[in-house]
Amino acid sequence: MGASKLLSEEVFLRAEEDFKRLKEGKVARKLLAIINYSRYSITELSEIFKVSARSILNWINKYKEEGLEGLRDKRGGNYPPKLKEEEWEEFLRYVIEGKYFDGREVNWTLKKMVKAIEDRYGVKISEEGVRVRLKKSNVVLRRPRRRHYKAKEEEQESFKKNEGRIGDM
Repeated sequence: MGASKLLSEEVFLRAEEDFKRLKEGKVARKLLAIINYSRYSITELSEIFKVSARSILNWINKYKEEGLEGLRDKRGGNYPPKLKEEEWEEFLRYVIEGKYFDGREVNWTLKKMVKAIEDRYGVKISEEGVRVRLKKSNVVLRRPRRRHYKAKEEEQESFKKNEGRIGDM
């Protein structure tokens, strides 16, 4: 077959091993096409995978040059984060502690976070951007307990301490 001229046995074996470990669907599909190139012609593969023969040849060449990374889609949407990783880690510590940069306690909201990031780091980031980064960091915002505007502080603390007890009334 013409396939062995383009790909060596070593590349086929590497592709099969990578395929077994792969969890990304689109990359797996491309790798499967490469693996099957030893058994089918480019025309047959393009019909099977519903892509052009040129695409399959591109996949093969990219895999030979860059390995799995060459098969990953690098188009759009992958802008580098505006906030550096070390800045994000520092900011995340404040969020988890529930404190502002000067030590004051704060109930963080997305709006407060956007404002704090802009003030502290000079970076304008959207609420959605902050929400996505929080989710990737596995951080969930705690919602503060509702308070009546006329409530007295001592009574609120007493209520918190006694909440859930039955028979003390």
